[in-house]
Amino acid sequence: LEFLPGAYGHPFRWFREAGSGQVIALAESDLLLRPDGQFASADGGRVREGLWKSQLVVTPEAVTGQPVSPWGHVLSQTVTLDTATWHEVLRPGDPVITVHIPSKGRMGPEECGAAFVQAVALYRDHFPEIATRAFTCHSWLLDPQFEQLDPAPGNICAFLREWYLHPAEGADDRQHWQRTFDLFGDWQPKWLTAEPKTGLQRALVSFVKAGGRPRSGGSVLFAED
Repeated sequence: LEFLPGAYGHPFRWFREAGSGQVIALAESDLLLRPDGQFASADGGRVREGLWKSQLVVTPEAVTGQPVSPWGHVLSQTVTLDTATWHEVLRPGDPVITVHIPSKGRMGPEECGAAFVQAVALYRDHFPEIATRAFTCHSWLLDPQFEQLDPAPGNICAFLREWYLHPAEGADDRQHWQRTFDLFGDWQPKWLTAEPKTGLQRALVSFVKAGGRPRSGGSVLFAED
């Protein structure tokens, strides 16, 4: 894994409860969302019915808004967090460590876990001026629908389960085809004639032919977790 300093660039506010340590993300106001909690811009903006907008209300005593499911979609119900016990730990623009996944190399749970531990130590020892409060990632590998593939790719599923997932603006399946089939340029019609050779390729094609729509996603993992 690769770890680069950056800034959090998604419209979500993150809170941690002092007693339990539980983390909840709330959507910023006026996000246009689909009934399934994805952005209206996802999948090329094809879904235009049942759209709704998020609302976030912040007072000195409480924060009220729509929470993000850790499985990558915004929930329509409203929750209220008491600011006496819930403290904001991340907001858009805050410094973070962005995680990038090379196209080659092992990504088993042990290797990935060790990489995160090394990254925390590296930044705290050699770059103390860079905040390491949270890791963030935006990738096709953070699509919770990998759980639905047959067979489900074990290492990918184990990787995404470690994160608090959230939806991403304009999420689509571009990188799925680029990374699994090496299809670039005018990639959309090419996968229809691509010959699946690996288990992941076959599972992805079967998922799409059954009506599924893969899409990339975003995520946050706090260093103390």
